[in-house]
Amino acid sequence: MLRLNSIHLIILALSTLFAPVRGLSQDYLFSKNTAAYISLTATNSINNGVVWDDEEFTVPIGFDFELLGSLYSELLLTDGLLMFGQDNDKIISAFGYANIGADLIDRAGNDTISKSPINYELSGASGNRIFKIEWNNAGFYDDQNPYADSINFQLWLYESDGTIEIRFGPGSVDTSSYYLINGPIVGVGSYDYFFKFFIDGVFLFGPANIPGSVDTLITALTGTPDSGTVYIFTKNYSYIHPEKSEVPDNFIPSVIHDRLVVNGILSSDPPILLIYDLSGRLVFTGNLRDINNTIDVSSIPSGIYFLKLIFKERIILKKVIKN
Repeated sequence: MLRLNSIHLIILALSTLFAPVRGLSQDYLFSKNTAAYISLTATNSINNGVVWDDEEFTVPIGFDFELLGSLYSELLLTDGLLMFGQDNDKIISAFGYANIGADLIDRAGNDTISKSPINYELSGASGNRIFKIEWNNAGFYDDQNPYADSINFQLWLYESDGTIEIRFGPGSVDTSSYYLINGPIVGVGSYDYFFKFFIDGVFLFGPANIPGSVDTLITALTGTPDSGTVYIFTKNYSYIHPEKSEVPDNFIPSVIHDRLVVNGILSSDPPILLIYDLSGRLVFTGNLRDINNTIDVSSIPSGIYFLKLIFKERIILKKVIKN
C-alpha cells in the first residue's frame, strides 16, 4: 500500500492553505439529493477478478466528456479516484484522494480472486448517455478490524450537460477506517503536481449528510454518507470565469441564423467549440481549424445559447441569440 510520507503531507497541507484562489467552484454548483441505490446490471468488469490495491485501470467513457475545460474519452481509475488527461491532472475524487481519507482496497485479503468487483456500464442514446462506475463491497486499508468495513458507491458522468453524480449505497464504515481524517474526500479539481496544490476545484466539507462546498482547498467530510445519498455537481453556465472573456461581435456575432461565423482563429491554437442551450445541454461540438470558420447550425432551434471556445491557455464564452 502506497503512502504519502509525513513531509509530503506537510507540503500538501501548507500548499492548500496558501494556494492561489483561482478556482472553478463557480463553474460547478453542488447539491445533494436522495435516491434508492440500485446496483448496476448491464456491466463490464474493470478489474476482471484481479485483487486490487492501488492498481490503475484505464476505462473508456464511451463519449467525449467535458471536465474543467477539456474533453476526455477515457479515464484512469485507481481506488476511489478518477484521473483525466495525459498528465492525469484533472481529478474527480469519489471517495478518497492520494491515500488520504478513504484508502480503498479489495476485501479479498490473501485470496487470489477479487471480492470487491469494480464495474462500469454505458446507458442511454447518443447525446444523452450516462457513464456509470460502481465499486462493490470495497474495503479500507486502515480498517482496525481487517476487511470488516465496506462501502458500495457509484459515479455517474452525464454526456448531455457534464453533470457529475456520486451515489452512495449500503455499507458499514467506522471512522477509524479513515486515514488522518474522519471521512471521505469528495470533489472535482485540477491538480498541479509540481507545486502540489489544486489550482481549480470544489470539494465538500462538514457532516456527510449535510455537506457544504469550498473552493480549491482539499477538504474532507465527517462521517460516511447514508445509503441513498446522491452528491451532484452541475455546471453553472451563467458564470464567466475571471480568466474567461466575452468575445467582440467581429469575432463571433451576437445574433446568428443558419450559419455561425467565427473569425480570427490562429492556426497555432485551434480551439474546440461547444454550444449549450439555457438548460446546460450540449447541442453542438466541433473543432475550428481555419482562420475564418462557417458552421452550419440550421438544425439548432431558435433561442439563446452559450458558446464556449476552449484554447490551450484560455477559455472564452459568448452568449448568442439564434433566430
